[in-house]
Amino acid sequence: MKIIKRLYIALQIKHYEKKFNGKPLETVQSDIQKIISKQRSIYFKDEITARQIAENWSNTVPKPPKFRFIENAIPVVLCANENFAPFLAVMLQSLLWYSNTQRKYHFIILGRELSDKTQEYLSRQVSDFPHCTVDFIEMRSILDGIPLVAVNHVSIDAYSRLFIPYWFDKYEKIIYLDCDMIAKDDIAKLYDLDINPFCMGISISDRAASLVENRLHASFMKHSSVFMLLENWSRYINSGVLVFNPKKFIEKFPYRDFFRFAIYFTNRYKKRSNDQDVLALLIKDDYFVLPRRWNYRWNWATIKGNKYQPTPPDTKIVHFTGKLKPWKASPKINDNPDTLHYRKFAQSVPLYREIFNT
Repeated sequence: MKIIKRLYIALQIKHYEKKFNGKPLETVQSDIQKIISKQRSIYFKDEITARQIAENWSNTVPKPPKFRFIENAIPVVLCANENFAPFLAVMLQSLLWYSNTQRKYHFIILGRELSDKTQEYLSRQVSDFPHCTVDFIEMRSILDGIPLVAVNHVSIDAYSRLFIPYWFDKYEKIIYLDCDMIAKDDIAKLYDLDINPFCMGISISDRAASLVENRLHASFMKHSSVFMLLENWSRYINSGVLVFNPKKFIEKFPYRDFFRFAIYFTNRYKKRSNDQDVLALLIKDDYFVLPRRWNYRWNWATIKGNKYQPTPPDTKIVHFTGKLKPWKASPKINDNPDTLHYRKFAQSVPLYREIFNT
């Protein structure tokens, strides 16, 4: 059935590419949005039910009771559950490795049911770097108390990053990083970027920008609901690397309005990229564009290129987006320099080594 469905989608896209060829972008976008809106597959719940769920939410985002603020520190937030902890450990180790001993770093782990053993491993990692500190915040009861819905291969833990500006507002700026990454430079250089006058720094999605540039408009139909609602397709975001200005973010998005929309959207639409789409629809194109080298997605290529090409020399963070990860064996990536670098580096991380060597 999956093969038949994929073939149908491919034929449908070819049909619409031909139909839309040569038309102005505004006309094409409007036509595709109408087509998407009629697809039943994009909807999760009906409009009334989704709105009722959002309106019935209790309207509280309680701050973690034991959170500490470290003056002049660079706050870096990562989130993972127990299954993803080994990859978090690898990313954390790369951040520690490139950190500047003349500066302070505050790593904040938003974890759901991280075991005591895992937290001990991560704490031990950080303790080798006296200028760095780590804290853990348990997310289970918080995530269970808000009716957000995750779809596709993404866990509910991804929504943890939505709490960042509201919880850590004592900091001037806060960095969020995905864990399917590895750093190749000091994260302080990202923190030092001036993102004013915007409330966020985000990178543009290579895929969306390339599809617009090369006029492959009908391919957006595969992503459905977000492109039915998004105004500027070429500025669609990737939320793997975020820099928040919490003061400006809260002024722009009071938490009640922000989370009510997130609850409504995730309960209304099924075809989506979860919290990434929530940010994309609310922030629109009103954000600071981070240089691509701070979020280089390895599974995307130009129209004539191939995926999984070696990253450019100036890359600061490699983001292993897509289904193929460097810890998975595949002929497509086994000889890739970034795969080999990741695997070699990961073997120096005790938590990763213990899990994968057994």
